[in-house]
Amino acid sequence: QQLVDTVRATGATNIIMIGGVQYSNALSGWLEYKPNDPTGNLVAAWHSYNFNVCSNVTCWERTIAPVKAQVPVLAGEIGE
Repeated sequence: QQLVDTVRATGATNIIMIGGVQYSNALSGWLEYKPNDPTGNLVAAWHSYNFNVCSNVTCWERTIAPVKAQVPVLAGEIGE
């Protein structure tokens, strides 16, 4: 929340990308801890690699899809 508040206090209205834990791979708690943004310009930043915990369709449907249903998800890093 502090990051969003600090950025917005400058008057900026740009998109803010907020990652999950585990190198931005795990978004399972993202909605629970989603910061409040008065502009509504938040994006969930997600990194997907074959060695990450969430690296298959089952996990994506269980954890990424619910986030995507509420905010944009940007896959900033994608690996094999």
